[in-house]
Amino acid sequence: MLRPRRLFLTAFILLITSCSHIETEPYGIQKEHIAFVPARIGVIACREWPYNARYYKQPITNFSPVEIKEICDALDAFVLKGFEGQPYMRGLSPKVVGTLLQRANQDTLLSEINELWHQQESDCKTCANSVSHYKQSIAPRKEWQQWLGRFSRNVYNTDAILVPMVLYAQKGRSDERGLAIAYRRVGISLLLIDTNNGRLIWAGGRDVQANNRKLDSDTHLNTLALPSWKQVSSRLLVKDIWTEFPGRQNY
Repeated sequence: MLRPRRLFLTAFILLITSCSHIETEPYGIQKEHIAFVPARIGVIACREWPYNARYYKQPITNFSPVEIKEICDALDAFVLKGFEGQPYMRGLSPKVVGTLLQRANQDTLLSEINELWHQQESDCKTCANSVSHYKQSIAPRKEWQQWLGRFSRNVYNTDAILVPMVLYAQKGRSDERGLAIAYRRVGISLLLIDTNNGRLIWAGGRDVQANNRKLDSDTHLNTLALPSWKQVSSRLLVKDIWTEFPGRQNY
């Protein structure tokens, strides 16, 4: 039988060990694709990260569908602008992708993503960002790889797909020792995926928070205005997201 002191030390070591196994991977080009530049990329419209595919400690979204759409519309415009004047970034816009799928009677193909990404028992339990979760939990799925093959065949044989996503969108108010704070925080991710095998080629993204602060003596917490979307978007949609994108030239 373990003595109390030894039992405490054992539990402490187990706690430290488990914490050290939280897995996150950085954005940027993935090492196995360093020299790879896709010949043609199918860009799909922004979507919210599937609610049934949550990863470890992913923040909870409490934005309304209308607010999520506002973020997605801005992200879609940002992505399209990112392809402008880039001769080695050959992309098909979401509009073109949608038209091609419609012609091929594959109108519902994109709506299948949520179900294909749904959480499974075999998923990584400690992957704490979109990059690590996609690589370890989603990419190996045979059904997802088959879906990518269908997408490619119906969209001019694209060898990559770019998936822009809203990871989470939160708003709220808090009181920190007499300082009233109203905040909005948003996380986005862009995943460039090889349609041949499901492997991640590149990932970009950003997490930001905008705050409005006032002393409690000057305002009531519940009446403090939330930061505007402009305050959030000016920090969220920046060129740094494109760092290391294959074939991108920084002018």
